Amino acid sequence: MTAIVISKAQKDTIPITQGAYQSIDLMKYLAALMVIGVHTKLFMPFSDTLNFAFANVLARIAVPFFLITSAYFLKRGTDHKINYLRTYLLTLLKGYLLWSTLYLPIGLNWISDHYDLPFYLYPIALVVGLFYVGTYYHLWYIPALIIAVLTVNWVLKKTNYPTLFGLALLLYGLGSLETYYGVIKNPTLLAIIDHYMATFITTRNGLFYGVIFVAIGFFLWDYQDKLKELPYTKGLILSIALITVEACYIFDKTRLDMNFLLSLVPLSFFLFIFLKEKLLPFKINSCRLRDYSKHYYFIHAFFLVLLPPLAKIIGLNGLWNSQGLLRFALTLFATHLSCLLLIYLKQQSTLPKLNSLLKYM
Repeated sequence: MTAIVISKAQKDTIPITQGAYQSIDLMKYLAALMVIGVHTKLFMPFSDTLNFAFANVLARIAVPFFLITSAYFLKRGTDHKINYLRTYLLTLLKGYLLWSTLYLPIGLNWISDHYDLPFYLYPIALVVGLFYVGTYYHLWYIPALIIAVLTVNWVLKKTNYPTLFGLALLLYGLGSLETYYGVIKNPTLLAIIDHYMATFITTRNGLFYGVIFVAIGFFLWDYQDKLKELPYTKGLILSIALITVEACYIFDKTRLDMNFLLSLVPLSFFLFIFLKEKLLPFKINSCRLRDYSKHYYFIHAFFLVLLPPLAKIIGLNGLWNSQGLLRFALTLFATHLSCLLLIYLKQQSTLPKLNSLLKYM
């Protein structure tokens, strides 16, 4: 999630310790923790209601915030450097291919466990996964970001922001049908949704999900001076109220998934402005937080696979399954140690081939 992903080119144009962005860096780190919390089912089986509030409401802000932040700084870079977009996307793609290769054995094992797929179709599944949902489930974000960036950039070259936002909201509205599935009464529309989901699995992709938030990120950069005059604090409070009402409404409805909440659009918009304009009352190491955010996202999924069988081997399977806080703490601990090791290798390695790989991680 490219809080997450900041390319070398991006680092060249973004100050490491600029006060205006420290609140954003801290939020990205917290969002990375939210992602781990969702994947470890932090509040399960302790409380279904609390788990719903955390995993399906609070933590849903993480990915939109990552998308907006990435798009904001990308737009900033394209305004300052020629060919910045190309450099950024190539760096992002190389990093994605590297992580996809590392997760490939786990992804293939997941396919064999969940699908009765003939072996000769595995290459096709690999290609589909690589360009759509990733070779492992958490990697979907990178192709989604790339597709969304290319789409938004193309639309803005052809037209303007009103048209872009009209298209983006339409796509997001269509994607949100997975969340509001239980509200739909039209049998024809339900049949279309069922057919789509049977073929494409999810609407959480670059077009339906990513375009609106990348468009917001671009817009926030282009109109930042005017937008800071908005009553963004009141807008944020109102957006929080709206998402609370929306969550209460959708709580007992049938859902295919809950990636899309309509209130996430204004909430993420006002949240970014609020964090950009409100400086932290204390200093933080922004560069280190960026590294943690990025590496947490990519690394943690390894331990979601490795730790459960380890717990079973040492006789703690019951404890692992019953204690969400334990799952979260152990996964975070193992992820953080691996993160520190990776940062150390980047700083100390003198092997050219290793360095060429590490710079994309």
